[in-house]
Amino acid sequence: PMGLVFAFAITASIMSALIVTIPVMLILLPIAMGVLTELKEKPGESPLGAALMIIITLGSSIGGAALICGSGFNPQGIAILETLSNGEFSVSFAQWAAIGVPMAIVATPLSAWLVCKILKVNNKGAKELPPEYVNAQLRELGPMAPSEWRFLITLVLLIAGFLTTGYTGLSTPVVCILGCVAVCLPGWGVVNAKQAIDEMPWDPIFMCIGMQIIAVFSTSTDLATWLCNVLMGWSFGLPELALVMIVGVACILV
Repeated sequence: PMGLVFAFAITASIMSALIVTIPVMLILLPIAMGVLTELKEKPGESPLGAALMIIITLGSSIGGAALICGSGFNPQGIAILETLSNGEFSVSFAQWAAIGVPMAIVATPLSAWLVCKILKVNNKGAKELPPEYVNAQLRELGPMAPSEWRFLITLVLLIAGFLTTGYTGLSTPVVCILGCVAVCLPGWGVVNAKQAIDEMPWDPIFMCIGMQIIAVFSTSTDLATWLCNVLMGWSFGLPELALVMIVGVACILV
């Protein structure tokens, strides 16, 4: 059971670093349900079931912060930084990864261990997941489809584009747009453009736009300075490590 919790944590973290968090959860939760059903775990009574549901969500959140492409809010935060500094400051894909990836490597197994401890998931009297079950699932999936290979190639090229913006001269938004075009190209793409536009979650998009407008307004009117003094005045003068530790403890408690 503990191995399953760690496996789902690592899988969720890696996947959500490359694609947006919500689809990762939609992919992994049914897989976890299938595993729990195979192990004959009772819904509402299984510590392992609760641990898997929590760690998939938690791992997805951790991975979403590892790389810029892991969440739509990551580039939005960079855009706000660039707007407020008149383009003087920004964060590259590699700079973000240099901080985000090590943090994810530490936080993912730590979170899995904490979830197991809190929910008392252990390997005493453990049930085994027979290899035949896994092999049957793999046979049912079959080999990767051509569309899956095309998507994988596009994803690799997209990550390469993000990492080489300093050499190619392409900005991160331009690389994003090229990726959007690639996945919608007839004959190559795997996304129906019209369907994607119809099903686009516009609420968070408008919220991101609103955040940037509020950021510009609050800075230009000194509202941001006042808010920082009121809400974070106690933190002025503290070393960065102390702030990181405070935030880390707060995240664990939440």
